[in-house]
Amino acid sequence: MIRHVAIFILLIIVVIAYQTLLADLISIGLARPDLILIMIVWLTLTRDLTWGVSFGFAAGLLEDSLSPQLLGLGAILKVLAAVAVFLTSHRVRTDSLIIRILLVAAVVAAHDILYFLVAYSFDAHLEFMTLINTIIPSAIYTSIIAAGMLYLSERKLTLRFES
Repeated sequence: MIRHVAIFILLIIVVIAYQTLLADLISIGLARPDLILIMIVWLTLTRDLTWGVSFGFAAGLLEDSLSPQLLGLGAILKVLAAVAVFLTSHRVRTDSLIIRILLVAAVVAAHDILYFLVAYSFDAHLEFMTLINTIIPSAIYTSIIAAGMLYLSERKLTLRFES
């Protein structure tokens, strides 16, 4: 039990440190990879719903603390993302790496659409411009990062060099 809690806390520290310190450095234009959503998808698919929901809530709340006017919005959207991944995994076979990457892209797009919809006070024009300039590129960029992470997680993070 203590091992699970330590792993959980370590994952949150790593992801939050990445989001606050490194994500701006590797952003391309307005597109930023969202490691928290990748981890939510991975935890929900490989562990269970409890891991995804608790990680999503904790990481979302910590991420929202950077912008207190929207405190709680990211946390609830990340919890809903974990629930959506869980329900989708019971309807669709998620054994394939391609399906998991597409699931990450869909989760990132849905999360960002809902987030910016509330952040822009339901202004359709601003939402459409953000969709074209930020949301779609971020979903593609995040799914590319997720492809590498999910591939390595399937191989249990071991690389073997054969001669």
